[in-house]
Amino acid sequence: MGAVETDAAEKFKEVMKEVAKFEGDERLEGVEALEQLENNFRYHSPTPEKQVKFEKLRATAKGLAYLMMEMCPECPERVDAIKHLELASMLINAGISRNP
Repeated sequence: MGAVETDAAEKFKEVMKEVAKFEGDERLEGVEALEQLENNFRYHSPTPEKQVKFEKLRATAKGLAYLMMEMCPECPERVDAIKHLELASMLINAGISRNP
């Protein structure tokens, strides 16, 4: 990271610590929390094993989305359900990517 990026990152960390104190949010306090933030926003190149998991999860989620469309009439609830499925798919992919 360059000097400007480092300065910006440090300022952001300071601001987030203050926000956490104001909101009573303890998740952003401590060295471990900062390390977790760094990990969460770092690029994680997928291993071949993780790539297989991603493809399996994506195919399964896609199949479930098609089933939802088949079983449920077009309505706001179906739209929300599919959006939540997309979010769940992204979150599980992040969990696989970020962890050994």
